[in-house]
Amino acid sequence: MLRSHVRRLVGSRTKFLLPLIILTVLAGFAVTAGAWIRLDRPTAPSSLPSLVAQAATPHHRRAPRRNLSLQPEAFNFSHRVGRRFHTPGRELSEFSATLSINSEQHNLLISRRQDERGESLSIRIHGRALPLAWDHERGGRETGSGNSDGGDSGMRALAERIALDSPEQFVLAQLRGASYYTVARQARPVADDGADGYTGAVYDIVRVDEPGKKNERGGSRWRLFYINTGTGLIDKVVTGEDGAQVEAVFSDWREQDGEKIPARIRWTRQGALLMELTVHSVSFTPAL
Repeated sequence: MLRSHVRRLVGSRTKFLLPLIILTVLAGFAVTAGAWIRLDRPTAPSSLPSLVAQAATPHHRRAPRRNLSLQPEAFNFSHRVGRRFHTPGRELSEFSATLSINSEQHNLLISRRQDERGESLSIRIHGRALPLAWDHERGGRETGSGNSDGGDSGMRALAERIALDSPEQFVLAQLRGASYYTVARQARPVADDGADGYTGAVYDIVRVDEPGKKNERGGSRWRLFYINTGTGLIDKVVTGEDGAQVEAVFSDWREQDGEKIPARIRWTRQGALLMELTVHSVSFTPAL
């Protein structure tokens, strides 16, 4: 169409000029298009470094960044207890504690390490050659046991209680796909029975369910976290083990180095004392 139009304009005698005319027209279109492109491009000087950085960094090599805002209750709590979930350089926390079971006491060193996918724990018991461990992929286990099931089931249950009945896992469980559901707000203890003049604690109760049809990591499939609406801190964690109810009661919340932690956790099963953990000190450092 363009060729016939040009022929009509210049006549048959100027056939030899046709290629030159076509080139001229096309050059005009190119100049106009170039002007439009320049007008549409951003002119802010600060855009250049970011564009260069994006081009120089392949997408598949970028480190994944975790998102702790998926669950509002957990996100709000994570800011309430300090900076360890959001500030770089605090990914590793080490707790010096005493574990009391019946009349025996054991000195523990608990290391909790955060990463983009969740958390891993190592638990060393003084005087015991084999440490305990837990992570978001395999659950609790007795490392170095040589057994395919990860060692003694009682020791695995111990590792899982310390790992999962914790402020850390209320925040970090969302990274492995756990679901959160607010069961009740401003709930009173059952023993209160709605009496007038009650001045005790009331709770927002949040249920956290492990992902999948079954809990491949072992342990309980669900947990109920009782958040004290007055303090914003967790007072109790309730779960089920073999048809029985296990409660972990948090008390003596303390602040150290800008971080709030429960210094005492007491576990009971159907009201009978199972064990008690007393934290003496904690430190927060970068995970190397």
